[in-house]
Amino acid sequence: YPKADLAFLTSTANNNAPSEKMRIHAEGYVTKPSNPCFQAVVNGGHINSGSYVVFGSADINTGNDYNTSNGIFTAPVSGTYFFQIHSIAFNNSATVFRFYLKINNSNVGSGSDAHLRIDRSNNGYANQYGTNASWCYYKYMNVNDTARVYFTPDDNSAQAYGGSDYFKFAGHLVG
Repeated sequence: YPKADLAFLTSTANNNAPSEKMRIHAEGYVTKPSNPCFQAVVNGGHINSGSYVVFGSADINTGNDYNTSNGIFTAPVSGTYFFQIHSIAFNNSATVFRFYLKINNSNVGSGSDAHLRIDRSNNGYANQYGTNASWCYYKYMNVNDTARVYFTPDDNSAQAYGGSDYFKFAGHLVG
């Protein structure tokens, strides 16, 4: 049998030219060029305690469902989404940094307490940068549900590091 790709195309009611929505490559790869996907980074300035984080620059934002002005991802379709938060602690060795994924402004997890935790105590880097950390979470969302990140350290005064590419928020539709 000759190898061939299988492409799925759609067109709008206005009879616009069809656009590819999914392709199964002859080698078995599946690509979905319109699948919601974003990765955003804080672009400068440190993040104050007790605030929602605005990741002001998007490395990728397929579908433009992540808003770089307010830090909110809005689900364009109901389904299971995979989210990641990446951060580094900054300039405080005596507190615990907590980064919460909020869906519709509510915490996630079985006890509503799932979050990225960076514990700076006893790490040998007193009052400097802490270790890098990552956290991931799968969450079913309905269309127009929102996701964003909230930062709160235990001492209510520490700041999250906002420079370089250390502080990122990412997500994509799994299915």
